[in-house]
Amino acid sequence: MRAKPHRLNRTGGRAIMLLKIPDVLSREELAKLRMELGRTQFQDGTVTGKKGLKQNLQSDQVSQQLPQLLQAVTNALMRTDGFTMYALPRKLHMVFNRYDVGMHYGEHIDAALIGPSQDRAVRSDVSFTLFLSDPATYEGGELVMVTPYGEHFCKEPAGTVVVYPSLVLHRVEPVRKGTRLAAIGWAQSFIRDPLQREMAYEMDRLRRDLAAEMPGSPYLERFGRIHQNTLRMWTDN
Repeated sequence: MRAKPHRLNRTGGRAIMLLKIPDVLSREELAKLRMELGRTQFQDGTVTGKKGLKQNLQSDQVSQQLPQLLQAVTNALMRTDGFTMYALPRKLHMVFNRYDVGMHYGEHIDAALIGPSQDRAVRSDVSFTLFLSDPATYEGGELVMVTPYGEHFCKEPAGTVVVYPSLVLHRVEPVRKGTRLAAIGWAQSFIRDPLQREMAYEMDRLRRDLAAEMPGSPYLERFGRIHQNTLRMWTDN
């Protein structure tokens, strides 16, 4: 379940990095989730997006089984080191979406505040897409990151999550065949700034690598103090 960092570009000193983390959900968990989503109510996705730009379906909040399904995915993400190391999630908001033939989502950045109501809104620092459909079962539907240095296409195996800063311009290509299911969500991070968040992630990775390569070294404790005090400076109250 090793995270694979991909640096898309740097603009004005700001880091734009995405992670691809495989096997967040097991085959059994995926099969059960897809079966339950087959019995879940979906509604027109334009209830939370502009018509024409957004053409998809998303899970209806009135579905009785929805809280249990969302909690199962939340539990899987929170036990995934790569996700928690990078996102440093303080709050999460998530929905399931479905793209049938012809559906797509045009180029956009995610709203700054996302949630069912203003008092329950999450500041979107980090966005993520957890692919639930086997890519062989549908055509099109790629998640595309749009950067000044080109476009990055993501069509990942079921159970893989793609995690990226919410400020990244992105789109979902039209589905030409089959159905694309995904869990999409947003994290309000303990570290708001994307460059600081990337640096904290890299420091955590380095700390773990040093612990594996140099167990018992006195440098580990010294580096750990620097890491923790850096987090202390950068994290929100």
